[in-house]
Amino acid sequence: PVSAEAQILAAQPGWPAAEFEPWVRSKQLADPGMRERFDIHREPMETTLARIACPALLLTGDPSAHAIVTPETVMWARTLCPSLEVSHFAGAGHSIRRDAAADVATTVRASLQAHL
Repeated sequence: PVSAEAQILAAQPGWPAAEFEPWVRSKQLADPGMRERFDIHREPMETTLARIACPALLLTGDPSAHAIVTPETVMWARTLCPSLEVSHFAGAGHSIRRDAAADVATTVRASLQAHL
């Protein structure tokens, strides 16, 4: 059998090597029932977005690479949260910070500097 680290390396060759072991470990420790426990206490996203009164940064990737935020979702979120800034990372999938680590760090730093 192929190890979990070998599987993620084959699936995500652009990730920094230091990310593989923690990713595998997190999958081993994940509690499948955790999401259900959090979902019962979550307020609707519309409510959360409408309450944001400070600058907010949304990082998006490509849905074709398994990113979960679509351009339509971005437009919807911006109607609820006018202060929302969006940075798109072409080619990045669901794990944007791993797929585009250096670019994400630069974008987050610039956003923080602009608003601090």
